Amino acid sequence: MAKAAKTEDTTERQKLFAYAYFNNGGNAAQAAIEAGYSERSAASTASEILKYPNVAALIAELNDKLKERAIVTKEQIAAELAKIGFSDIRQVFDADGNLLPIHEIPDTAAAALAGVDVDELYAGKDNIGQTKKVKMWDKLKALAQLTELYGYNMPTKVAATDKDGNDVPVQIIKLPDNNRSE
Repeated sequence: MAKAAKTEDTTERQKLFAYAYFNNGGNAAQAAIEAGYSERSAASTASEILKYPNVAALIAELNDKLKERAIVTKEQIAAELAKIGFSDIRQVFDADGNLLPIHEIPDTAAAALAGVDVDELYAGKDNIGQTKKVKMWDKLKALAQLTELYGYNMPTKVAATDKDGNDVPVQIIKLPDNNRSE
């Protein structure tokens, strides 16, 4: 009966265990140690704690929250690909042709940047300038992925008609299923 009482209200130590278990990828014994349980009995203690419905529920809740944050939608993918596919290199430069400071580059242009290399130029010990190289993600590849995502490159269905424009019945031939075992 004493164990049942422990499972109704989650103690601080049980919460610490659940968070440690979640954060370390499911190492129950290590989670028990991190939560302050005895190192000698950590494995058996952890095994018991994992059976508590309130602890299991807390771990499940943490996993659900992680899944919610980790979900990527088709719309998000399309939006990122569109930033690359419709990017304009001019957005990363000022009116004088100088590369904007990274914090001033618009978000849409920043998403299309694959990298920025800055090389310092020296004459002896004197810095005489910089060479800045801007690399953008591949626009054509992004646009191809967008067309695939939206099905724009799917074959066009064409109706079969005779020379007068009348529908011609199409005969459907069923091919044998080679995957069936007889």
